[in-house]
Amino acid sequence: MTETPPVDLKDQSDTPTSVIIRPWPKVVFLYPTLLMGLVCWIVQMIQGYGSDEGPEALGNSTLGSLYVLVFCLNMLIFAFDFSRVKSVTLVVAIVAIVLGLGWASESFDFSNPLRGLLNGIDVQMNNQFYGLISGFYVIVMVIMLINTRFNYFEMNHREIIHHQGYLGDINRLPTTGLRLHKEISDIFEFVL
Repeated sequence: MTETPPVDLKDQSDTPTSVIIRPWPKVVFLYPTLLMGLVCWIVQMIQGYGSDEGPEALGNSTLGSLYVLVFCLNMLIFAFDFSRVKSVTLVVAIVAIVLGLGWASESFDFSNPLRGLLNGIDVQMNNQFYGLISGFYVIVMVIMLINTRFNYFEMNHREIIHHQGYLGDINRLPTTGLRLHKEISDIFEFVL
């Protein structure tokens, strides 16, 4: 008694014949600042901050400080490439500094001046600021999305085709002898 091999019933027409890769500029990593701006704008609209008169004209100090913190962290990730070694070193250094400050505040009690310094930071922005900045980020993201439709790579089993420009310039590169080396050079950008 012989066994017949199983038959693959999957239709071969479902397999893709080419893959499209669309490169994005680094500014796409600013989406945390965009999201934080939208959240601050919505919260201040609900709370009534940003009116023309009174103490509400400036905005919520806590939201302003959070927005600036997210913006500064986003700029650090945007500006520098954090390799694996740099990322681990940075995390270990931050943990060591926090633990060292905790131990030193127990021994020398300098936390009150540090708290006073941090409490003296009063960042306030009204809802118009958050709305305008977020609106600008949205416009930039939409323009980037449109631009990626005109600049992309199409890869198939025979060649790599680089479509570029609004008039459709094309570069064709053969895949014979092609080698690919993938390296994640920035851990924080990879996480974002």
